[in-house]
This record gives sequence, structure tokens and C-alpha cells, in this order.
Amino acid sequence: MRGGGGEQAMNFSSRTSQMRGSSDLTSEPCHPEISEEIQCIVSVAGGATRAALTMHQARRNNMADVSAKDGSQLCLLCFYNMCFLSSCTCGTSTGGTGQAPGTGVHFQGVAAVFALSVQAVSAEGSGQHEAEALIPVQKMSRQVVRSSKFRHVFGQPAKADQCYEDVRVSQTTWDSGFCAVNPKFVALICEASGGGAFLVLPLSKTGRVDKNVPMVCGHTAPVLDIAWCPHNDNVIASGSEDCTVMVWEIPDGGLVVPLREPVVTLEGHTKRVGIVAWHPTAQNVLLSAGCDNVILVWDVGTGAAVLTLGPDVHPDTIYSVDWSRDGGLICTSCRDKRVRIIEPRKGTVVAEKDRPHEGTRPVHAVFVSEGKILTTGFSRMSERQVALWDTGDSSIRYFEITSEAPFLHYLSMFSSKESQRGMGYMPKRGLEVNKCEIARFYKLHERKCEPIAMTVPRKSDLFQEDLYPPTAGPDPALTAEEWIGGRDAGPLLISLKDGYVPPKSRELRVNRGLESSRRKAAPEAGGTPSADAMSRMEEEMRKLQATVQELQKRLDRLEEALEAK
Repeated sequence: MRGGGGEQAMNFSSRTSQMRGSSDLTSEPCHPEISEEIQCIVSVAGGATRAALTMHQARRNNMADVSAKDGSQLCLLCFYNMCFLSSCTCGTSTGGTGQAPGTGVHFQGVAAVFALSVQAVSAEGSGQHEAEALIPVQKMSRQVVRSSKFRHVFGQPAKADQCYEDVRVSQTTWDSGFCAVNPKFVALICEASGGGAFLVLPLSKTGRVDKNVPMVCGHTAPVLDIAWCPHNDNVIASGSEDCTVMVWEIPDGGLVVPLREPVVTLEGHTKRVGIVAWHPTAQNVLLSAGCDNVILVWDVGTGAAVLTLGPDVHPDTIYSVDWSRDGGLICTSCRDKRVRIIEPRKGTVVAEKDRPHEGTRPVHAVFVSEGKILTTGFSRMSERQVALWDTGDSSIRYFEITSEAPFLHYLSMFSSKESQRGMGYMPKRGLEVNKCEIARFYKLHERKCEPIAMTVPRKSDLFQEDLYPPTAGPDPALTAEEWIGGRDAGPLLISLKDGYVPPKSRELRVNRGLESSRRKAAPEAGGTPSADAMSRMEEEMRKLQATVQELQKRLDRLEEALEAK
């Protein structure tokens, strides 16, 4: 692609269909008070509208996390580990129909949002721009204020006595949130000697954390990622450098002694496990991704890996994995610079995007509302695109996603004094509706965890139905067997009108017989069974031989009885 002092766009490809077109892109800032420039491409599958928005500024070091939860219209982009969003340049577009360039790029029914760079390639040229899969964008009139129910959202850091002080947050080099939150507990990955550990505290147990507080410490190497089960607030999964995934059950009230024995250990990866993600609607279905370039989908109830996406799907390190809202698809980003939409039960790549960002830094991709996809990455010149790397950032930018062009609207920014090490996001059912709280982040500092509430000011004390549409509840919509069998279902929704009370602890049922038999049958590394496995096999052989002898004696007696007749 080329252009003189102009723009370039990136090709969006699908395994099933591809469309090309060309146009010029023009836009002007809708927020002139902000100096940075942002650009995003919003693509609606099969539709005729597209919007554009991008951002420039060179930074160094890490990636960003993007959070758009519960199908809400509010898209909260929470940039931790050195990243922030600075301004927006919005555009609207109208396109043609049929085979015209205005036709949306087909993602086999999956809409996508890609953050793409539009930048000058050289200082000289003919001024002609070559664009692919991009429809004309009309100039948007400046509008300082647009009507939005989220317009006056503000962030409120918790007071010192409501923070979790003196926490030794993990210094492991890994792109993770290091924090997971639900309506009962906050979990933090911590520094630990002699293995991996993470801290689990009841939300109400704020203040200074004792140095001898009991932790979850069953891993033999540092913990890289943790995730609470969306259907059981007492169950949490962890992935570690020891190549295992462990599922833990936390008692109500928190830990009183160190927890060393998991409910189930999931073994299948050959290298460290850096990503764990629960299925949003199916019970006991857990996904893990390791540095062996393998994604495994587990039935936690049996401890078995029911689906495997091997290195033939991802030839290099997997940077991010995210489930779609109904769990029928997953979106992944890989070191090979491709973003893929995968149907995990079939093991097929539904669609993919090659090089959504030209830079060499990691790209992240997540599903947002209505099946769209948002990516974060860097340009070839290390210019940030919706996210950047830096020595630290202390800001949260929030946006609203609407169903009409230009789809993505910058709202405001929350800033604090200290940069964040990581971030956890409270599910919508854990928010305080009587305070009009629409989001709550748990911001990790070097030595503490600070809750930050995002609130919409309202005069009325009544329940605000426009802020709290029905949201995903704790009950699963499917069993693991139903999902493996091919069924999909959206989450079971609950109303927050009367508030949410976390249910009592639910027992995580695991078929230990299947797990133990599988462990007995699995040889150790190198193909040689262990001494314990050999002794168990010998004992089973003796029992089988005794059974055969007993059956032989019965057969002999029957033959003698027949001969006597």
C-alpha cells in the first residue's frame, strides 16, 4: 500500500469471502481539546456502514487490556501496564449495496471491530491513496456534546481503609491482569518463594494484609493467570509455569489455612499455561492456552480435555483468547500476526485477519457488543493504535458503543496519580445499583489493590432501569455435555432491580473416579510408568487373574453337571 502524505488501510480477509474497494478517508476531530489522534475501524458484517477512528504516539514496553462486559452499551477501555487513549477522530459513512464497495466484509455472520492505523507511508507521492475493504467516509460535523446517559460518569477511588494494602504483587513478566474479582472475593497473583501462589480475600476484608495471610499455593512455579468461574463465585482456575491448570474451591469467608490441594488438576500442556478462561454460559467448561501453542477446552467435571486446537491452528505463541457472548466462538491473537475467529467444537477457523497492526508488538483481540471484535496493537513505527506501551499510566478512558454510526463515542477520562500494575473487573451483578455504579475496577499498584467505582450521578434514589438492563446471572445456561454436543445458548439473565445477593457456596462436583483412572493410565514423561503406576497395574493384574481362575472353576463345574445328566 502506498500514499503520499495520506492514509493507508489494511486488508480484511475472510476464509469464506473477500471484498475489495478503494476510497479516500477524511475526517476531522470531534474533540479538538485533545491533541492526540485516534482511529478505529468499525465493521458491521453484511451491513453498509463503517466508521473510522486512530491514534498516534510512540511508546515503549507493554500491552493493554480492553474490557467491554455484560453486553452493556458502555464500552470501558481499561488500559493497564502503560497504555492510555488520548482522543478521537470520528467519521460516519454510508455505502452502497450489492457488490458495491459499501458492502460490509463478511465474517460468516460475525461482525468485527478492528483498530487500524491510517498513516502516511512517505513524504512524497502522487497523493493517491490505495485502500482495500474500506468504504467512503464522509466528514463529520463537530459536536462538542452528544446526548448520552453516560455523559457524566465519574470515577471515585476508594478511601485508604477500603483498599487492600501491603500486597506483594507478582513481578513475573507476563501480559496478564494479575487480578480477578467477583461479588464475593478479590484474587491477586502475588510473589511467592518456592512455587506459585495467589491471594484470595473476601471483598469486605480491606485494610493492611497480614504477611502471614493464608494463600492458594499448590503450583510449583509462578502463577500466570487466574479466572473466577462465572457460575460459582467460590471456584477459581489458575494457570502456571508448571504447565498445569488447577481449579480451586474457596470457602465462604475466605481461607483460614493455606490451600494446597485443588479440586482438580488439569494436565495436558507441555509448556507454561498463560491463559485461562471460563465458558460464559456452559457449566464446568474451561479453556486454557499454553506456550506450546495449544488451546485445550476442559470438562472440569471429569477433568478431561474434550477439545484440542493444536499447533496447526496457531503456529506460534498465543497472545490472547476470548469467548463470544454465547460461547459458540473464540477469538485469538497470535505471534504470527493473525487474529482468528475459531469454532472450537469443529476446530475450524471461521475467519481471520492478517496483520491487523503492522508493529511487532503483541496484538490483543476481544469480542465486544453484538459480536464485534476490538484489537489493540502498534504500528510499524511503534505508534500505538488504541493501546500503547509506556512506563505506566494512571488513566481510564471510557467510550459508548451505539448501534448507529459512528458507533464508538468518546465520553470522558478518569485519572489518578499512580500508574497501574494490573486490573480486575467486577461483573455487573456485583455492582451497587443504589449508588448508580455502572462499573468497578480493582486497580493493582506495586503494594496495594484499590477499588475504583464508575458512577452515573442521578438525583432519584429509584432503580435506574436504563443503566441496568438484565445482565448475566450466576446460573449456567448449559451443561458441559450439552455444549460439547453442539448446543449454544446466551447467558441466563437476571434483574438487578432488587439488588444481587451472592448465593451460598455451591459444591463443585468432580468425577474423581474418571480423573484417577486417567492418571493411572497416563505414563510419566519419557514413556516409562512410575513405580506407583507399576504396582497398581500389577495389583489389577492379580485381581484379573483371580477372577479368571474363579470363572474357569465355575465353567468346569457346569461342564461336569452337564456330563452327569
